[in-house]
Amino acid sequence: MTRTLIFVFLTSMLITACSKPNLNPFGPTGLQDKKPSEYVWRPDEPIQDKPVTTHTAQGAWQVGETILRGRSGNYREGRSPGGRRYTIYPDGSGGIGELTSEERWSIDCSRDKIDDKRRCSFYNSDNRLFITFTDAGNPHYVCIMGHDFPGMTGAIRVDSNEAISTDKEGCVKASSIIPQLRAGKRVVVRRVEWPYRYNIDDEGSLMGFQEAMQLTTFIRHNIDNLSF
Repeated sequence: MTRTLIFVFLTSMLITACSKPNLNPFGPTGLQDKKPSEYVWRPDEPIQDKPVTTHTAQGAWQVGETILRGRSGNYREGRSPGGRRYTIYPDGSGGIGELTSEERWSIDCSRDKIDDKRRCSFYNSDNRLFITFTDAGNPHYVCIMGHDFPGMTGAIRVDSNEAISTDKEGCVKASSIIPQLRAGKRVVVRRVEWPYRYNIDDEGSLMGFQEAMQLTTFIRHNIDNLSF
């Protein structure tokens, strides 16, 4: 009798475990999902830097921009019109917003290793928005990071506006949503992450979005002429 009860109990536990999503800390809903290595800020940025120059850097995005020496070389740092800290690196990467803030936007305008063209994008790892640009430097697509279940669509909703459905890649044309993102305060994204076919909703701030777009455009058109 005892063995029968144990068998029934273990069978029940096995069925229950198989019917639930993976909740381990490195799974789709765990720590890796919150802080994936490819979305974190530059790991070589030191906590403290010594200024190489204390005057306005030539060709600066904003007045007061300085050149600092980091562990991997020199980079530019300044404050945006909105008071946000921003950085620009020689390879075309950068960011705006404090490192620990949900308003942190990371930028990449590095050269393609195959054709040497600069292609830009910027993203926020909290609200999971990823914005790509055309080769000419114009916003192209707005995508949801982590939406990768084949054949499934996602959705993006800004403030109280009607949600916009994505394509099966988790993207929408930038022209269809950029005006809302510029004017909005909060965004909710709905994604489906392989291999679990269920919706995951993420919400985050849109503060700093407009300045992130402006800084990305500045880097795209000026990085090759900046000194470090």
